[in-house]
Amino acid sequence: MELMVNPNLDVATLAGRFRATGYLQVPDVFAVEQARQLRECLLREVPWGLAYYDGGARFLRAQRLAAMEPAQRQALDREIYARARSSYQYAYGAYPILDAYLEQWNEVPLLNEFLEGLNSEPVLDLVRALTGFGQIIKADAQATRYAPGQFLRQHNDQSPPDETWHVAYVYNLTSQWQPDWGGYLQLIDLRGDIAVGLKPRFNVLNLIAVPQPHLVSMVSPFAGAARYSITGWFRSR
Repeated sequence: MELMVNPNLDVATLAGRFRATGYLQVPDVFAVEQARQLRECLLREVPWGLAYYDGGARFLRAQRLAAMEPAQRQALDREIYARARSSYQYAYGAYPILDAYLEQWNEVPLLNEFLEGLNSEPVLDLVRALTGFGQIIKADAQATRYAPGQFLRQHNDQSPPDETWHVAYVYNLTSQWQPDWGGYLQLIDLRGDIAVGLKPRFNVLNLIAVPQPHLVSMVSPFAGAARYSITGWFRSR
């Protein structure tokens, strides 16, 4: 997929906002038809697994998740919530696009194409210009689906020793979201207050300088839809 960057973006103004705040929302970032195609893919084609934390990142592929007995799944959910009361935790539907690409899972071709498009020079050039991080050379990606009851606790995206992350991104593919459904990307200030709350939207790219404390608030049990996005980091290694 050759991602078509919106030619009408005011890159200079947007870059000034990122320099001033450390975060940015880029509306209508790609061609709307491509965004619609990606959203339909997330809605209908992705075999969603489960990402959660248990002293390290854990991921259950869709096949394994589907094979679990209801009692097993309920016990896992209880463990996830119990851990979340006092320590770092997350739980959301996931599909690891980079892993699927490198290991040739051959399940969702469009997401492979999206990853290639994200790593194309026009897109990387845009992100370098918007953020000022000229050393960015690549991006990784995972698809995410936050259903009611799912969340991502506060963290700061500190790079692991063998990687260098400069900018976290969330490419939003959620339509007609209501504010009281939760699922907001929230940036946290030094006092622990919510400095910024970013609503899930459609065809909007959020960029966040790394490291910076943030979270995704729990999607409400009465939410009428799931929150869909593609997320990851723009990196120099």
